[in-house]
Amino acid sequence: MHLASDLLSFVISLIAVYLAKKPPTARLPWGFHRAEVLGALLSVFVIWVVTGILVYLAVERIITKDYDSLEPSTMLYTSIAGVVFNIIMAVVLNVDVFKCKVSHGHSHGGGGHGHSHSGGGGHGHSHSGGRGHSHSGGGGGHLRLSRRRRDDTDQLTEHTDDEVGDVTEYSATSSATKKEKNIVIRAAFVHVLGDLIQSVGVFVSALIIKFKGYKIADPICTFTFSVLVLITTVTVLRDAFFMLMEGCPKKIPYDHIYNRLAQLPGVKAVHSLRVWAMTATEVCATVHLAVDESCLSSYELVKQATRILREGEVIARSSVQVEPYNELFMRTCFECRHPGPHVGAHLDII
Repeated sequence: MHLASDLLSFVISLIAVYLAKKPPTARLPWGFHRAEVLGALLSVFVIWVVTGILVYLAVERIITKDYDSLEPSTMLYTSIAGVVFNIIMAVVLNVDVFKCKVSHGHSHGGGGHGHSHSGGGGHGHSHSGGRGHSHSGGGGGHLRLSRRRRDDTDQLTEHTDDEVGDVTEYSATSSATKKEKNIVIRAAFVHVLGDLIQSVGVFVSALIIKFKGYKIADPICTFTFSVLVLITTVTVLRDAFFMLMEGCPKKIPYDHIYNRLAQLPGVKAVHSLRVWAMTATEVCATVHLAVDESCLSSYELVKQATRILREGEVIARSSVQVEPYNELFMRTCFECRHPGPHVGAHLDII
């Protein structure tokens, strides 16, 4: 059962990594990144099912007092083989070749195009990966900046209004998050670790039964080591939950970024700052800067804002939108309010 579940976990990991690399479609414009998270949850679910079956069998053995089938010598040999096998699998999962660092490089950050419409006193709006909005009440020049990764050198390209339309955006992709470990690979490692712990439990109970004759040690060790196995899944479950909830990674100093953006010259308000983890290797950010009319076409302002977002090279995709400041909208718009230092969940990503 243990080896079969390990094999299943490997298959789940490989399928999830394969799907995560597939390009976006019209139905799934963000791509298949979240296949990694779903694969991790499925792998953890298998761990819980296998552990539940073992606990059920242990309880049944205590109730029926059926200890005749226990053969300590066979248990010793089997557990030793299990320990060796799981150590090998753990090493394989941790070597660079199998870490499967999935990087989805793209020149348009946040999986979408943040854009603003202004002019004629109308009420504009924007769509940045399905997040945020903007209020525009005046005219202004528009530019779009994109950073493409070529031969490990960042290159900036400026486009005029004629080339890209009425868009103010800076988007970038970094290779920094390649250093992060894929969550589905983490889940597979936790699965192997759980089986290793169970094998150690079988080894300990076999020693006790062989040299002391206490056959009750088998179900007791099963209960004890099952609890340890379930504990190992907590961090993966937590991170997967917050990724699906689009939580801000703990390593991102959200309030620090917000305050620094607000201090940029010409910026009168910062709103719709969204930082979320698509996966452990894909952190995205979008923000709207309400500025003076004179800064609407400021190439330098957008560059400075993006540098702030991308300090530490943790955020892989970022999009900055500039729009005219409108005090009435800023005061009455619920979406424009800063969430504060204690609002929202944080997740640890190794």
